[in-house]
Amino acid sequence: VLKALDHPEKSCWTNIFAPVEIMQCFGLQCVSMECLSSFMSGFKIEDYLIDYAQNEGIASTLCSYHKNFIGGVDSGVLPKAAMSVTTSMICDGNINTFRHMEQKHQVESYVLDIPNTYSPEAERYVVGQLQELIELLETKTGQTLDMSFVDEEDIWSMTEGLMKEIFKDIKGIELPEFKRIPYDTCMEKYGSDKPDLRFDMPLYNVSEVFANTEFKVFENCLNEGGIIQAMNVKNGADKFSRKQLDKLQDYVKVYGAKALANLKLTSEGFAGSVTKVLSNAEKEALRTMLNIEENDIVFFVADKKKVAQTSLGALRVKLGHDLDLINKDAYEFLWVTDFPMFEYDENENRYVAAHHPFTSPNLEDVDKLMSDPAHCYSRAYDLVLNGYELLSGSIRIHDQKLQEKVFEAIGMTLEEAHEKFSWFMDAFQYGTPPHGGVGIGLERLTMILAGTDNIRDVVAFPKTASASDLMAQAPSPVDPAQLKELGIETK
Repeated sequence: VLKALDHPEKSCWTNIFAPVEIMQCFGLQCVSMECLSSFMSGFKIEDYLIDYAQNEGIASTLCSYHKNFIGGVDSGVLPKAAMSVTTSMICDGNINTFRHMEQKHQVESYVLDIPNTYSPEAERYVVGQLQELIELLETKTGQTLDMSFVDEEDIWSMTEGLMKEIFKDIKGIELPEFKRIPYDTCMEKYGSDKPDLRFDMPLYNVSEVFANTEFKVFENCLNEGGIIQAMNVKNGADKFSRKQLDKLQDYVKVYGAKALANLKLTSEGFAGSVTKVLSNAEKEALRTMLNIEENDIVFFVADKKKVAQTSLGALRVKLGHDLDLINKDAYEFLWVTDFPMFEYDENENRYVAAHHPFTSPNLEDVDKLMSDPAHCYSRAYDLVLNGYELLSGSIRIHDQKLQEKVFEAIGMTLEEAHEKFSWFMDAFQYGTPPHGGVGIGLERLTMILAGTDNIRDVVAFPKTASASDLMAQAPSPVDPAQLKELGIETK
């Protein structure tokens, strides 16, 4: 880091081992390109990222976190999670075989510089052969942008500019300004924190319609603190047979819902599974609230708030595809903002960080961290595209007292915090600037650009669900001499 400070004109720093937070204590603005990157099917997204950053006056840094890899990737050994360390995934043991495999299939090789913190010089890797690390470490493949002295608007502006440039050059599309919707509104209206806005079929909380209902199922749900969520499928009443409605019942049960009720309006009046148990006043109130017209069908889920929203939200997406309601040529970007700061863990009987404990709470919610954690919101945000989470990020805490307060809110004492994060807490003493960033999921972005809904289509060497590489036959046994060299003893 100090070397980088001495040479600010350098556009690329190598052999950086310090975590991003430590770098930001020195006021460094950086675009952190982690070594976990993937093959981009000819779309050189990294080029756009670096060029855009440099045009904005931000240096790009290539850094990797090899301290988690036994012996570093130079050894070519990475023990597979939940397996004996006598098996490993191929890292860079024979990189040329993967490069040649791409060229044999007439794929242009794309080379990315990745510094290795355990070797004096940066190695050159063909993007893609480190996919093993992604799956074993359970992390997203992506480019991470981290910047100091910024707020949300700076992050959003830079990211939107990058996306507009990518889509203009690759798809020939001029993107409009990105929408912004708070998390709570997304859940209430779409039942998802990554809603697909390419079609219109919102959810409604109709609990107030049934405040005095005589229908016991709805009455009991409301008395137990639940909600009644509804969704009107326009002109859909004649599109579902009894058998298909039964399958939809089974579908929502996967998401925890107990049942799926329906009400439809035909030329002869209301019909459906709950038409006989609802009063005329309730049906007329629903007609007005949901704009029910002839041949519409309304689906209901009465359950706990989260279950009702997510189950009906999942059904919304399914019906959007099944009924061909989605405009396949549209690209609907959306910033989801104001995520909850905490979520309650029923197993541990306490609140835990919803994003991570280093995310800054909204300034107006700081006073509620201890007294009302359920209604504290954070400065975390996601960029959603066509129902996929494209990136996630946040503004981080840069004040030690606030960080200690957040740890306390999740049940961690100051002693525990300093024991687990001593290096992190000590860094505050050097004047940590306001900072934040995002991590862009490059594979998912490439998948959308390529017009496929299968992310394996844009991975050079995809793995099975168990993280096995059938082509390279990895994991494979490790030579005892190599284990000895690394100081690993098996039992």
